[in-house]
Amino acid sequence: MIFGRVILGLDVGSYSVKAAELHAGLREVEFVRFEEEIFPPNATPEEREFTLRVFLESQGLPLELVIAALPSDRGTQRHLRFPFTDPRKVARAIPFEIEEVIPIPLKDVILTHEVVRSREDESSVLAVLAPRNEIGAHLNSLRAAGIEARVLEMEGTVLANLARYVGLTDGNRMILDIGHRKTNACLLIGGIPALVRSIPIAGAHLTEALARDLQIDRDAAEQQKHESGLFEARGTRPVCPSVGGELDQLAREVLRTVQSIISESRPEYAPTEVVLVGGSAAIPGLDAFLTEKIGISCESLRVGPIDKSRSKLATAGPDRFAQAAALALRGAPPARATRVDFRQGDFKYTPDLSDLRRGLGPTGVLAALLLVLWIGSLIVRVVDTGRHSSALRDEAQVVYQKSFRNASPTQDPVKAIETRVREIRELANHLGVTGDNLSPLEVLREIITRMPEQPNIGLTELKIERYSVQARGYAPSFETVDQIRAELSKVEPFENVRLSDVVTDTKRGGKSFRLTIRVREGI
Repeated sequence: MIFGRVILGLDVGSYSVKAAELHAGLREVEFVRFEEEIFPPNATPEEREFTLRVFLESQGLPLELVIAALPSDRGTQRHLRFPFTDPRKVARAIPFEIEEVIPIPLKDVILTHEVVRSREDESSVLAVLAPRNEIGAHLNSLRAAGIEARVLEMEGTVLANLARYVGLTDGNRMILDIGHRKTNACLLIGGIPALVRSIPIAGAHLTEALARDLQIDRDAAEQQKHESGLFEARGTRPVCPSVGGELDQLAREVLRTVQSIISESRPEYAPTEVVLVGGSAAIPGLDAFLTEKIGISCESLRVGPIDKSRSKLATAGPDRFAQAAALALRGAPPARATRVDFRQGDFKYTPDLSDLRRGLGPTGVLAALLLVLWIGSLIVRVVDTGRHSSALRDEAQVVYQKSFRNASPTQDPVKAIETRVREIRELANHLGVTGDNLSPLEVLREIITRMPEQPNIGLTELKIERYSVQARGYAPSFETVDQIRAELSKVEPFENVRLSDVVTDTKRGGKSFRLTIRVREGI
């Protein structure tokens, strides 16, 4: 993509982290890939940061332009109206209105806003604010994982970018992001966020209610929730009382959110549809239940029409990766619909250009040198094409005869080499040789010799395949686990060394971990 840039939308939730990589040009955008990593159960903040850092490194995700979001329960919002439309006047008036309704001094918050509507004599505005200490803590947590977010949006409001991308701007809609521990409700007026609310009921509460009433463990309840749903066959009646209570409360809170904006003498803001996204949006029967309870049509997000730029999102799951995709689109001017950003004042993003300035001089000289070399090589190729082809064939003949003893000269040495290599590869498969011509014993020796010589370190499982190695082990600390990964990354045939499921080991003490190694392909 000409004049393009790579954007990473990073959705750090309570259950997992989801990433959306987007390539943005001057007039078009295209999603490249979506990735997800589940956090260890009951992980501490330190374990979550470590898991996030390892995930980003192992997936090779670009960190030059990262868009992240502040959790919606760490901020708040107000819907304001002013009897004028001048944008500068509106911006000056918002702090005076907000100062009267918040319990902390205005100097202790970061305030940003979206203009919902601007008519002849009135402006409708969504003011979004969050305490400075919450913003600072969230940015520091991201930095601990090696992330410097270019923009810090608000969960919920950012979903307007996805609504614009999939064509949901022709009316009033509420997007309901049903996550793990909370649900974000975002009312969109013509594709612009007019109201955002965090509801403390989501997928985890439904799982816990199901496990409690059916007296099954949490994993079994989670599996039943997603495979069989929470309702009796072909109906909207919950399978047990506790689940029904949680669902009824969720429906009441959604309806209360809708009524709160209508009660402000704004009946024209009432949504005509509720769009479900998030990890729990695909629970069988949930859309029909909510439609029945709140009296508004509810359905999961769909992407259409499917073209090249939308195919990746449609395949990955638009409801599952809705927040990550919306964050990536927030960083692309052709697709951006919102301007909420908490990186203001002391938190304003400042790029480090020192390395760029130092490299401009050598880069210019190198570019000029490469241009001269390219022109020279082009002239040589044009003049000596025939002679060079003959020389290459002669060199291939020499390589063929040196590589394979007792081989007779042939008219097509390249084809002969390919035939011999194919035969050797088949033999390697038969003998159990791994990638890069290493035997399983050699792979095992490399792993053992790279393990630090410390007590309380070991491997409990090891599986060696041709191009990959799977292992489980334990170590006394995070630092030792990271040292193991660093040492194994030095082994030349090991293309990628990834750590996951790093959690506290209650039996041995220290940390247990999973190790995945990709072995470079050899012959």
